[in-house]
Amino acid sequence: RSGGTYIPYNLALLASIAEDGGHDAKIIDAELDRFSLDDILPMVKEYAPDIIALTGMTPFFNVIEETAQFLKNNGVGSSICVGGPHVTIMEDKALTSAFDYLFVGEGEEAWKKFLEVITKNKELTAVPGLIYRDNTGKIIKNARTNSNKNLDVYPLPAYHLLRMGEYKLGTLKGSLPFSSIQTIRGCPWKCIFCASEQLETSRILRRSIPSIVDEIEHLVDEYNISHFMILDDVLTLVRKRIVEFCQLIIERNLQITFEGSTRANLLNDELVQLMKKAGLIRLSFGLETVDEDMRKTMNKKVPLDA
Repeated sequence: RSGGTYIPYNLALLASIAEDGGHDAKIIDAELDRFSLDDILPMVKEYAPDIIALTGMTPFFNVIEETAQFLKNNGVGSSICVGGPHVTIMEDKALTSAFDYLFVGEGEEAWKKFLEVITKNKELTAVPGLIYRDNTGKIIKNARTNSNKNLDVYPLPAYHLLRMGEYKLGTLKGSLPFSSIQTIRGCPWKCIFCASEQLETSRILRRSIPSIVDEIEHLVDEYNISHFMILDDVLTLVRKRIVEFCQLIIERNLQITFEGSTRANLLNDELVQLMKKAGLIRLSFGLETVDEDMRKTMNKKVPLDA
C-alpha cells in the first residue's frame, strides 16, 4: 500500500477500444477499492456483461483464475477472457475450466477483432492470438498478430471509467495523485533473464510526443493529476524523443512531476538537467551485477564505466 496503487492502464485501454466500437464498458478495480470476491459478485450480476476481461501477471495469476471460477460457480454466465504476459508465455496451458478465451500477444488488434466477431456472430478463427475450445471441446490456437507500430491509432485509455485522483504514489515530494502513461513500448535488448522472445518485447511501438503531452494536459485539467509514472521499458531509449517530450512540457508550463526507468548508458548530465527542468523527480536503473563474466552471460549490454 505504501507503494501506491497503479491504474489498470491495460484494461482502461481495452475499455476505450470497446467503447470506440460502440460497446458499453465498466471497470471494477478491486485493488484500489480492496474489494473481496463477495463484494464483486453483486456488481457483476447487476451490470450483467456479455464479456468479462481479466488480466494478471504470473505471481497473481492464481487470483485471476480464482476470480473467474468464483464468478462461474455463482451463476455469472458471461464469457470470461484473460490475457497478459503469463497467458502469452503459457498459451493453452493456461486455458483451465475457469476461462472461455485466452488472448496471446499484444491485445489491441485481437480485442477489437474479437468484439466485432462476437457482435456479428462470425467465425472465431478470424481473431488473431485467440485460444479457445470449439464445440467438441478441442483447443484451437489462432496465429497471433501485432498491434500497430503507431500507437496513435488507438484511443486514449478510458480514464472516465476510473476514479482518477484516488490513485496515489509515494515520492520524496509526498503522496501524489498520479497516473500511468506510456510513450513507447518495447526494449531492443535481449537480456537472458527477460522473456523477450516469447513476449516479442524487442519490437518497438511508439506514440507521437504531441499526443502524449496532450494526454498529460487532459489529465491535469480534467482530473488534477500532478504526477506521472511513465511505463516505458527504457524512458530515454530515443534521445530525440525524450528531449522533445521535456521541451513540450516546459513550453506548455504544465507544472507536473514524472518518473520512469532507463539504462545508465542512455543518460548524461545535460539530459538529466533538461528532464529535471521538465519535472523529473525519480529515475530507476537496473543494476543486476557488476561481475563482468556474469554480465556477459546475462547479455547485459551496459558498460560499467557508463
